[in-house]
This record gives sequence, C-alpha cells and structure tokens, in this order.
Amino acid sequence: MLTCLAAGLVYFYQDKVIGLFVTEANKHIKTKVQVAQMSLSLFDKFPQVSVTLDKVQIIESVAGSQAPLATADKIFCTFSILDILLKKYQVRELFMENGEVHVRVLPTGEINYRIFGQDTTATPNQKFVFNLQQISMRQVLVTYDDQPLQQYDKIMAHQVQAALKIDGPEINIQGEGKAHIYTVRLRENEYFKNKTAFIKSSLRLNLDTKAIQLAPSLVQVNQANYEVSGGINYSRNIYYDLKFKGQNTSVQSVVALLPEKYYRQYGQYESSGPVYFNGSVKGYLSPAQTPLVNIAFGCRNATFYQPDYKQKITHLNLNGSFTNGAGHKSATSVLALKNFKARLAGQPLAGNLVYRNFDNPYLDLDLKGKLAIADVLGIFPVAEIKKGSGQADVAVAFAGPLKLFRATGGNAAVRASGDITLHNVMLQLSGYRVPFRGLYGNFLIRKNDVAVTGFRGWLGSSDFKLNGYFKNALAWLFLKNQGLRIEADLESEFLNGDQLLTGSLVNTAGASQKNLGRAGKAGNYRLLVSPRLSFDVNTNVKHLQFRRFRAKNLQGNVRLQKQVITSSKIAMDVAGGQFALQGRMDASAPNNIKITTTTNLANMQVDSLFYEFENFGQKFIQQQHLKGTLTARINSDIYFDSRLNAKTDQLEAEINAIVRNGQLLHFEPLQQLSRFLKRKELENIRFAELSNNFWIQKRTVFIPEMEIRTDVTRASVIGVQGTHTFDQQMDYKFRIPLILRKVRLQEAGSPVAVTAGTPNIFLTLKGNEKDYKVALDKSRVKNKIAVDLRGGPSVGEENPAYPEKSASKEKVGFKDILKPKKPEKKKEVQVAEDEFFDF
Repeated sequence: MLTCLAAGLVYFYQDKVIGLFVTEANKHIKTKVQVAQMSLSLFDKFPQVSVTLDKVQIIESVAGSQAPLATADKIFCTFSILDILLKKYQVRELFMENGEVHVRVLPTGEINYRIFGQDTTATPNQKFVFNLQQISMRQVLVTYDDQPLQQYDKIMAHQVQAALKIDGPEINIQGEGKAHIYTVRLRENEYFKNKTAFIKSSLRLNLDTKAIQLAPSLVQVNQANYEVSGGINYSRNIYYDLKFKGQNTSVQSVVALLPEKYYRQYGQYESSGPVYFNGSVKGYLSPAQTPLVNIAFGCRNATFYQPDYKQKITHLNLNGSFTNGAGHKSATSVLALKNFKARLAGQPLAGNLVYRNFDNPYLDLDLKGKLAIADVLGIFPVAEIKKGSGQADVAVAFAGPLKLFRATGGNAAVRASGDITLHNVMLQLSGYRVPFRGLYGNFLIRKNDVAVTGFRGWLGSSDFKLNGYFKNALAWLFLKNQGLRIEADLESEFLNGDQLLTGSLVNTAGASQKNLGRAGKAGNYRLLVSPRLSFDVNTNVKHLQFRRFRAKNLQGNVRLQKQVITSSKIAMDVAGGQFALQGRMDASAPNNIKITTTTNLANMQVDSLFYEFENFGQKFIQQQHLKGTLTARINSDIYFDSRLNAKTDQLEAEINAIVRNGQLLHFEPLQQLSRFLKRKELENIRFAELSNNFWIQKRTVFIPEMEIRTDVTRASVIGVQGTHTFDQQMDYKFRIPLILRKVRLQEAGSPVAVTAGTPNIFLTLKGNEKDYKVALDKSRVKNKIAVDLRGGPSVGEENPAYPEKSASKEKVGFKDILKPKKPEKKKEVQVAEDEFFDF
C-alpha cells in the first residue's frame, strides 16, 4: 500500500520535480548538456527517488569546442521520498553508468572541466539544491591527458564510490573501489600497465588555493600495497610533496609497475621474503623542472627465483637507494646497492655497486664469491652462451666512467682489477655446436687487460693450453665493436680442423677415424676473420688433422692484424717428410680470401702426399699410381671464398720439384704405349730421379719438357711435356726411345742391334681422363726433319744410333710399329717413305 502511494506521488509530482531539476542544474552547469530523455523513477534506485537522465553528453569547457567531457548511458540523481512531501529537494547521490570521462589540459594550460559555477552550496530557502554526498561510477572509462606534462592516464572504474563533503571552496572526497589501470604514462615511460587494483583514497581539494591534501591512501595490486600521502598544488606549475611506501611487496610486484622495457627484461623474476621500499617526491614538475626523488629499498633473507631456468639466489640481504640528486636530474642521479650478500647454489657471494650520473655513467663495482656457471646463467642469461657448467672463483673490482670506457675501450681513468679461476668449466656457445669443456685456468685482470696462466681445456676433440695476454679484453667482452688482441703461446696434443671450422661435434670422447673423417666436406666450412681481432701466437701442436690431412710436430709463429694472417715460418712433419711454410692470408674481403705462400717440401712420400691432399681435386693420376720421395719449393697465390671453396681461375703457382726413387704404377694412359713397350714393363715404371719446374695459371698446369730415366733398359729415357687443365683436359707430348721397341723386335729374332744413340718416336695424348687418344705427333716429326736437314747427319753418313747401318740403308716402318703385335717370321723391317725417326 505504501509503495503504491509513493508511486502515485512520484507520478503526480514528476513534471514539477523535473522542471525544478533542470532549473537548478542550469544555474550550476556552464556548458552545454544534451539528454535524450529525463524521467522520475521510484524503482531505479529504490528506496531513493531518482531523476534519470538517458544518453547524456556534457560538452567540455573549452571555447568553441564541441568535444564531449563526459558521456553516459544513464545518470541517476537521487533524493528521499520525504523530500517530495516536504517539497524541498536535496540531491545527495549521483550515479553514472556505462560512460566515459575525458579530462584534458591543453598546451596553453587551459583545462576542459570547468563546467560548474562558483556557488555550488545549498541555500536554505531553495526548493531544489545539489548537496552531493556520494558519487558512484560503474563501468566508466576515465582518461587524463596533460599535454604540457606529457602525462596520459587511462583507467576503467568498474565499481567506485566516492563520499563528498562540500564546505565552501573545499571539497572533501573519500573514495574506494575496484578499477583496471590501462596505463599511467609519464613522457615515454608507462607504469601500472594493465593492472587491476583496489583503490582507497581520502583527499581534500581547495578550489581557491588549488591545493590537494592527500591523507594516507592505498593502492592495492594483487597482495602488494602501495601507500601514498602528502600534498599537490597546481596553482601554477604542479608542486609535489608526496611520500610513499610499499607493504607486502615482492620483486615481481615492484617490477610489474615499471615501464614495459624494464618489465620485459626483469618481469620473469620472482621472489619470496620481505622486500621493502619507501621514498618521497618533492618539488615542481614542469617541462623544465623535475622534483627531487629519494627512494630506499632492500630485502632481508629473501629468495630470488628465475622460473625459466629454475635457479635461485637465497639468503639475500641488500640495502639499496636511489636519488636524482641536488640537480633533480639524471646527471646527478645515483643508484647504490650496499652490502649485497647472498648464496648461489649454496656458495657465498658478496659485493657492492654504485652507479652515478645516468647521462655519463660512472660504475663502481666489487664482487667476490664462488660461482656455479650454470646457476649464474640461470639467474642472468647471456644470449651468446647457450649453457654452461663448472665453477669459477671470482674476486673482481671495477671503477670508472662507462662512456670513456666505451669510447676508448679502456683508459687510465678506468680502474679494474681482480682474479678469476676456472674449475672444470663447460661452455656451449650459441650458434656453435662444438662446446668448450674441461676448462681450467687463471685470469688476472689489470685495468683493461687480462693475463692468462695455465688456461687449458678442450674444444670438441681438440685440446689446447694457452699462456699469455688478452689485451683490451674487458672492452671486447662487455662492449660492442671493440677489438681484442691476443699475445700468447699455444700448445696442443691434437687439433681437429674439421670440427673447428664446421662447428659440428663428432663424438669427442673416442671418436673413430671413420667418423672424424666425415666431419667436414668442402663448402661446409666457413672462415670469417673479425676485423676487431688480432693476435701474435707461438704454436706447438703435436698432431693436426684436417679431412685426410695429417701433420705432426707443428711449430711456428702466426700473426693476425687487420684481417691479414702472416707467418715467417711454420714447420711440421707431413707424409713422412718435412713441410715448411711462410706467407700471408688476406681475409679482408670475406669472399675473396688470398693466400700467398712459399712452401718447402723435403723427402715427402708422394703417394701419402696425394692421399692427404685428396689427389689435389683430380682423378687422372691418384695416390695409387705414384711412389717416391718429393723435395720441392712452391710459390703460390691461392684464392678462396668464405666457405673455403677454391677460386681455381685465380690460382697461380710455380713449383720446382724433384722426385727420387720413383715409381709410376698402373697408370692407364701409359698402357696405350704397349705397342712400344711390354705391358708388364708399363705397369711399373721406375726412375731414379725426376726433376722439373711446373707452372699453374688459368686453371692449367704447364709441364715443360722433362726426361724420365726409367729402368726398363739402361738407356731408357722417356721425354714428357704438355698441359693439364683443372677440367681434366690433357694435352701431353711423349718422346719414346725406339730402342724400347727394338727390344721386342730382337726378342722376335730381328737383326736390329741395340747401341748408343737411341732413335725416338714422337706421340701425343689428348682428351680427358675418361676419353683420351694416343697418336703420332706429326708436327714434331716434321720439325725434327727440318732440324736434321739444316744440321743433322748427311745422307749416307753412318747413323750414330746404329753404326752398322747407314741412314740410306735402314729405316723402321711406323705403320708396322703401331699395328698390334702378331706372330711374325724373321725378316728385315720395311720402312715407309713418309715415316721418320729422330736420329
């Protein structure tokens, strides 16, 4: 019954109440307000009566602007049912639902929210007054854009209530509720990004003095509480005098409030145990001024955890502080971490850090402890190191300006000292599959250099021991584009060139020769010489392997400067003999690496040499075809790309070689000479010595005429000259003593005698290694005839090769010689008129 009566009163007084509401609202609101519909309702905010405004838009107070300050689906202004009976209406509560509020401070300092008149207080004789005691917002998006300060805030008020008390120019507000903070952005940094928070605040606003006094107010994010108190004055430039502190905070809760660039870097860290911070902000904030900021923070017996790597720092005690200093700017800022103590993997760690002047940073650091490499990488991952293990004893100190350190890569103004000792360390570098393992050694830091003593270990199946100096090591390790110089002595029992160049690990513990031989093939390697690396290294390597190549007792000096490697002499034992080299490798153009060398070979086994150098990339003559000892001097210019593919079109070489006690075994092209020699004799041609100079140019080997003194007979001398291209195109010329053929004729009962002055025949071998042809060399025959006619023996003169015959009486027919051997009767050999001997 009472409800029906109240509903009747509302209906009866509806038009009158709405009229009074509009009249009073127009007295207080100075900007345009658009409302789709107004009504008086008992039930919208029962038991209060409400003036309900649908589809409301309030225009901002900027002259000439039609931009909205606020929009809402509904606004409810409520008063008591008793007010209707007394005919005196007081609006005590305002509800705003599903709306937006956009507060702006223009570049000129003008604000867009001056929508109320000066007098907002109630007058006793008025019939309708606004005496707001509470404002409620539900699903209202609030943005604040202060362009002079470059500040932008965006907050969604899910359910927020604010109690108001207005006393003249003073407004007291007490509010609390749940909100989602999209961002609090100050200049380029964002804070509280995408955080849901509970807010409880109490403040007093004086509209005359433009001062805000903030009683202790709470912002709760998850379980962490942040308390803020103090004052703000905005009469001219904004002046802050605020204090704040954190309660129940952790590393992740503090980091979560920082700008995103820091959160991405440190947001994965977690902590347990008490972490505290408190601080103050005092001073003017303007485009030209920054207030003084002081922050103290620390922890007691806390634990830090990196969940991706499951590593912990335990028993952590730390006192820290930050201030932007007397100048209130980055140049006077100081970050200090004092009395840092902790345990990492149960091992103690202690130190101090001071970071001064953020514009020109000065770092003062000392650190001492026993570090487990895996745990350090777990807490502080390094992109260049994939994984690691082992332990390092560390005692280091560093002090100096970092910009000067970066600019000069080390300077007298930088003080660095310390001692690092490795114990059975393993490091797997990113992008390189061969791990460093079993690392031991001592590193003594002095300024920017590191003295290395007894640094030994394994890289794949290669072992090494290094003593010397790494100059500019700290700059190279911690800064970009810095150079490193190594001056050291290197010793090794075994170096595996396949693994070192390919980075492919092949069962380093007892890998078989078969597996090791497969480690690398041409084109799988990649040689890039850094322009920022230089060295001067004395080497002593007992065994060296690279594909088939094997060397022992390698000794020498190697220097690198400006991507050029030089050596005055490198000596080693190869293929049963001695190998000595001097030269240079210019790798300044990565795809046009030039190697210039002078090489001396002494008493090397030819078959082993061909095998280890993979027959020099050809299949025509291979290691099974040759025996003997080689002594040679080679001057060469060789070019490679970065994957060590030879640029054979640019190769040039001069070779002065002597082969002693040699054998040519089962060489197929010589089998074609079986018409002149017995096939059995051709299968193994022995010679005491072969000496000649060779040239390589434009992918062609040039062979000047040389004589192979074989042991087929005492007077057997075979002449050879010609060219052989890298495409296996051959053009050889042979001079073969006819006496070799006469041996066979004598065996058949021929009357031809073997004497001094052996006649010769001339042959050619042309084609490639799979398709070649042996034929008479008619051009050389003709040339010989011309020589003989000019200065040779006259017709009728006794032939020096056959004193019992004259030249006019006896000639041997080539056509018969070139025919396959058939059973024949004893008879004198007939000679055709157009075939010739060399007499």
